Amino acid sequence: EICHQRYDDMMRDEKVQAVFLFRNRGASAGASLNHSHSQIIATAIVPPKVNARESAARTYHAQTGRCPYCDILESEMYSAQRIVYQNDHFLAFVPYAAEVPFEVWVMPFEHRPDFVSTSQSERAHLADALQVVLHRLRQKANDPDYNYMVHSASKPAKLAPYLHWYVQIRPRIGLEGGFEIASGILVNPSSPETNAAILRDTRQPSEPSTA
Repeated sequence: EICHQRYDDMMRDEKVQAVFLFRNRGASAGASLNHSHSQIIATAIVPPKVNARESAARTYHAQTGRCPYCDILESEMYSAQRIVYQNDHFLAFVPYAAEVPFEVWVMPFEHRPDFVSTSQSERAHLADALQVVLHRLRQKANDPDYNYMVHSASKPAKLAPYLHWYVQIRPRIGLEGGFEIASGILVNPSSPETNAAILRDTRQPSEPSTA
């Protein structure tokens, strides 16, 4: 609730064009403090990466008449191979084109462009989904360092029908090699379906497999 309040306060500032709510966990993820904490930063511009993401979604909507993120949700629900966790308001899944091993998106079923417009009930269910997914990363993926980021609409696009806010959890697993640095193309050596199955398995590590 505090994060939501601060986010809302910042977006009301007429000089602010975008707000970033995130957590860096572990030294390799850029954390400089040992205790658990999140961070929030406001910018007076729409950064290039945000602009590119919103532009791609706008193009998809113009071509199809649909929100690309709603289509992603529908596809993941239909496939069910990459789902990690689900509650009344959110679906947590390893995306089809995950950039790194055990990357997870936590996406609301309700189509909303920005985090600010969420209800208290939705935020409670978001806390539940994050707690479950992060616990499973610790238990099933060897407790990796990670960044999680709230991807929400910039102020100019806060009412855009083609945007859908979500949380991206990106573990710091693996290193970029020469190809990745030179090309900008990320190589994920693992299978999203396998990663999701590992995170979806709720047995305790000491329990024997029944497979």
